[in-house]
Amino acid sequence: NALLIRSLPFRDPERLVEMERAPAGGAGRNAENAWLSSSQYLEDAAFYSPQPMNLGIARESLRVTVSETTANFLGMLGTEPELGRGFSAGEDMPEQNRVAVIAYGLWQLAFGGDPRAIGSKIRLNGEPLTVIGVAPPNFDFPEKTAVWTPSAYNPLPSLYFMSVTIGRLKPGLSFEQASVLYHADIARADAGKPKPNIKGYETPHLFRLQDRLAGPVRPASLVLMAMMAFVLLIACANLAHLLLSRATERRQELAIRAALGASRARLTRQLITEATVLTGAAAIAGMAVAQWTARLAAVAQPAQLASRQYSVLDWRVMAFALGLAAITGIVFGVLPASLIGGMQPGQDLIRTQPGSRGSAASRARVVLIALQAALTVTLAAAAFSMGSSFLKLMGIDLGYHTNHVLTMSVSLPATEGRTAPFTHQALERLRAVPGVESASAASYLPLVASKIQEGTFFRLALNEPKRSARVMVVSPEFFRTMGTPLIEGREFTERDRRGAEPVVIVTEELARMYRDQRLVGRKMYLEPASVWATIVGVVRSERFLGPESDPWEVIYRPMDQYEQWFATFVAKVRGNPERYLAACRDAVQQTDPSFPVFDVKTLDQRLADAVARPRFYTTAIVFLAGFALLVAAIGAYGAASHSVSQRRHEIGIRIAVGGPPGRVRGMVFRQSMLPVFAGIVAGLFGAAWVGRFLNHLMSSAVPPGLWMSGCAVIVIVGATACAIWTATSRVVRLDPTAALRVE
Repeated sequence: NALLIRSLPFRDPERLVEMERAPAGGAGRNAENAWLSSSQYLEDAAFYSPQPMNLGIARESLRVTVSETTANFLGMLGTEPELGRGFSAGEDMPEQNRVAVIAYGLWQLAFGGDPRAIGSKIRLNGEPLTVIGVAPPNFDFPEKTAVWTPSAYNPLPSLYFMSVTIGRLKPGLSFEQASVLYHADIARADAGKPKPNIKGYETPHLFRLQDRLAGPVRPASLVLMAMMAFVLLIACANLAHLLLSRATERRQELAIRAALGASRARLTRQLITEATVLTGAAAIAGMAVAQWTARLAAVAQPAQLASRQYSVLDWRVMAFALGLAAITGIVFGVLPASLIGGMQPGQDLIRTQPGSRGSAASRARVVLIALQAALTVTLAAAAFSMGSSFLKLMGIDLGYHTNHVLTMSVSLPATEGRTAPFTHQALERLRAVPGVESASAASYLPLVASKIQEGTFFRLALNEPKRSARVMVVSPEFFRTMGTPLIEGREFTERDRRGAEPVVIVTEELARMYRDQRLVGRKMYLEPASVWATIVGVVRSERFLGPESDPWEVIYRPMDQYEQWFATFVAKVRGNPERYLAACRDAVQQTDPSFPVFDVKTLDQRLADAVARPRFYTTAIVFLAGFALLVAAIGAYGAASHSVSQRRHEIGIRIAVGGPPGRVRGMVFRQSMLPVFAGIVAGLFGAAWVGRFLNHLMSSAVPPGLWMSGCAVIVIVGATACAIWTATSRVVRLDPTAALRVE
């Protein structure tokens, strides 16, 4: 409901779309206006570009997400400021865009909710802006934005990957019709023009905004919903079995009612009413438990889902729960009521032993037990697969060590010559902190940046084709601090300064491009820097985005030879790194208090964040499988126990004529296990089918193999066998005289 159904906090959200590329016929605002005025499918359109910036308020510096937008951005979304006003037409033009709208949370944090914040000054990367409005609560689109500023956009091809275009469809126009018109628009705009080599340029698409915001969570949510449906079916099979058993035991009562004149419809209504009252009461209790569970899950959910507000008290969730209770009550009231059709009042008034194995009720119970076993095997196999895949994921060599390492980031001023002195001074202070064994700095770190900020082309000879790689700028001791093994050559040293011979270090993944060639000592030509650099070392390839990502081809350059404006500091410490976070942060912050230090975490915490989603999904599947196993075992116990009760007379005769109680118990046990084995066979096919969807939960998940399915079968057989064996224990204690006594 929170991710896929509930409407976005915008006006008419179903009409909002996102375009991979704006089909404007040229560059500049005039071309943009011309395209929009002639559009057959868009009522309005806006651009935005989120990026992190330094925010200065009074004497405090923060690192926040700032979205530069066109002036109509908030108005097109239908978002009215909580305080002040939004952007006016023309405020996104140069020299007129020195205004900002701030998020409600930032207003509370930085201004204490003071209405006098309107008209005050803030600084973004040192540039003063005037606050003109405060966004409404819970509005942080896009990407948890804290500040919105109007900016002049020129939709040049080189900026397509930097900004996002959203639009509002014209009333009465379907998304499918708009998509056709959009592609025709793109074709006309690109006619006769060379296509730039930019990802997504050749085949742009139109998307529903809600689908884009759901992202990869959408298929994962649907898979989890399907797993929940399996658990629901298992529980419903239990309920159906209980109601069937109860109806069988009440057969004489129903026969008396029928003999006294109650119609079949009257008896059916009675059974349906009883079942509906039962499921309705359970639904109310279940929603109370669900509300508590949702609060608990909100604490454990990954950060990617944390912005969503989950509530069982939402009217859609309550309607779903109550509707489900009504449907299950009706369905499982009709099932026992179906036995009324074959009831003969004259015969059923005579007390006989009910529930022979050939009866319709017994056959229905066998089917329900088999269904439970099949669904439980499917869930258990999926849980084994997810658990095994997650353990393998955590065992992958990342190319660096995460224990005893802490990190923090600083945004440096874009002023030539100021970054190197700051970095050196900060590293000196950091290394002086007691307990710090080594420290270094880099343009970004594994598990810190979601994407590499810079790439380059390179070649080892001018006559060979160009290849591409990512570039990372690091200071000396980086690989020692990160625990990245040096395969060949040396690390950077203090001698690798500006003016010295340009040097680089490459990853093992890049070295594999040249197979058996030895790269250390060879020259590498870098573009567009137009620099020949000597390769002085080869290091183990690192998985920058976590264990689910692939190793990258990376070229490392010395920080003193390459000016940069963003630094992430890393320190290796003795003992628990969390104890050093405050001291290390203060050491860097004291170097220059005007530069905000942010994102202070241990590398273990960053790894936990990187695998939060697969861990969350794995935990959910394992919990659902365990719960399904418990319910199935209870169902098997109940079915076997009821079978013993119904066949008490028969079992008494068998024991009275000399049958050993142990053998009789074994017979009942085997007969009760037969539907379980039948369900297991069907469940193995279900496990193979559901395995195809597990990669929506974890990209490295594999469908359940033979041993995973075998483990699931062993668990199911063991649990149900124990439950059935326990349920048949009454057989060995049965007194034949009491069993044969005529009531």
